[in-house]
Amino acid sequence: MCVNFLGRLGKTTGLTYAEISVVFNLWVQGGLLVISALIPFVLALVRYCNNTAYFTDVVLTVALLLIYSIIYCWVFVHYGTSTKYAFDLCVNDLLHLAKLWHTSYYMVNIIIFIIGWLAAFGVNVFITWNLLDKSMKVIFPL
Repeated sequence: MCVNFLGRLGKTTGLTYAEISVVFNLWVQGGLLVISALIPFVLALVRYCNNTAYFTDVVLTVALLLIYSIIYCWVFVHYGTSTKYAFDLCVNDLLHLAKLWHTSYYMVNIIIFIIGWLAAFGVNVFITWNLLDKSMKVIFPL
């Protein structure tokens, strides 16, 4: 299912499967995690300055933002070459993890790029939702 999604997305954007895999899985997903961690940090900081949030809210959101940013920077440096080389390097890294975890390359892909990403993004959404004022929840009734 994921391979089909990336293949169709690649055709839509005029990119090869390897190119869209690098762009989407590494740059887009990583960037979205950093942005989605920035939002609760700003909310926590604003609410803390208005005395409507705890200092621990700010510390938690700073920690998450730093973790995601550090990982994204590492990914950028580690895979920051041509998309062909980045794709091959990522495949080799995932094969290595599959061997370490005694599972398949496909399972490692699913664990990292689907389950892991959704879990990390979900944490950011959950924290953001809990930091919104009740008045904001009326505007965004999720």
